Amino acid sequence: MAVSWLQAAQRLFVKPPEDTPQPFQLRCACGHVTSGIREVEPQQVGCGGCSRILFVMPRCAYPLPKPPPEVARPKPAPKPSPAAETQAETATTATRVVTPPPPAGPGRLAQWRSATTETVRATSRAVVRKLTPSRFQVLVLVIAAALSLTGYAMYRARQRSAAESVLSETVRRGRSALADGDLEEAARFFQQAAQALDVLGRDDPTSRGIRQQACETTAALRLCPKSLVDLVAEAAGTDAGRFGLSWADSFRASYRDTWLVWETMVSRRTGVGPAEPRFLIDHPVSYQRQVAVLHADLPVFDALGIDSEPRSVVFAAQLQDVVPGPTGGNSWTIVLRPETAFAWCDGAKLEALGLSIDEPTKATLAEQARRLGIGSPESAAETEVQE
Repeated sequence: MAVSWLQAAQRLFVKPPEDTPQPFQLRCACGHVTSGIREVEPQQVGCGGCSRILFVMPRCAYPLPKPPPEVARPKPAPKPSPAAETQAETATTATRVVTPPPPAGPGRLAQWRSATTETVRATSRAVVRKLTPSRFQVLVLVIAAALSLTGYAMYRARQRSAAESVLSETVRRGRSALADGDLEEAARFFQQAAQALDVLGRDDPTSRGIRQQACETTAALRLCPKSLVDLVAEAAGTDAGRFGLSWADSFRASYRDTWLVWETMVSRRTGVGPAEPRFLIDHPVSYQRQVAVLHADLPVFDALGIDSEPRSVVFAAQLQDVVPGPTGGNSWTIVLRPETAFAWCDGAKLEALGLSIDEPTKATLAEQARRLGIGSPESAAETEVQE
């Protein structure tokens, strides 16, 4: 059989292909991947997923390229410390820049190191820009602070203006209600006036007199309906079970936070411990075999300058509790709320409460008003609000 010129040229100049398997992988439209070995002739294979016919090119007639020689890799860098890893993680969190892998050629290693160094510097500068406030941000903060201060100043100015407009009217209406004998209205108006004085921040003698009126009308409005002797008698009877309920429930429902007013002798105790009361109130209360003592370490006694010498004091305070005494048996302790106590100054209100006022009591009230800086009760009642 005659040999064509093409076959003769192939035998002279082209080496026969190496007997090396040439695999193939074809992905069908259905997603299935068909693999196999290429042959000298083209072939048609069926898809294992959908049985579709796939065309496979023949094996390459030229020798396959040899893999490049393996290049010696540089030694790995030492593992950084945990602190360095934390700093690197913080820096890359603000701006992430992926550094390219080192090139395969050893001659370009210096260029790769230079590019990596520049990338790290750019990352550091980006982190600094992220962490350092710009001038615009500082300007915005300054403007926001200025607006906040301006708004607060305007709010306070409106508060003061409203308080000044309310003060005169509430004092006038409170005194009018007090003259008519309406303690509830008088207490409400004087409380509003005291709040206005707190907004204005006033602490002059006139302001102290208005606050004194608010305290005295409030105490007179919610006066305890029973005397101390009656309270001790009821406590002893309720505790014995004669009224069908506990004394704690009865006291909480009827007497807690009501006001008591006394005129008694008070002196400062010496050589007492930190947990013991500093003042002695000489006001014994007894009912049959029941005895009660007052437990009242009141700051108002400090304002009045009470020392070891007993002094007559007229004061009021809210009733906090009446509990069995520490010795047990027939003793009781009457506990007052220290933060509510104040010294009484107006004799007219004491007479309205049914208490007798004599010359020594008037002298005590005048001395207390002088020590508190509000003048005599008569002048405090007549003083107009100073604008």
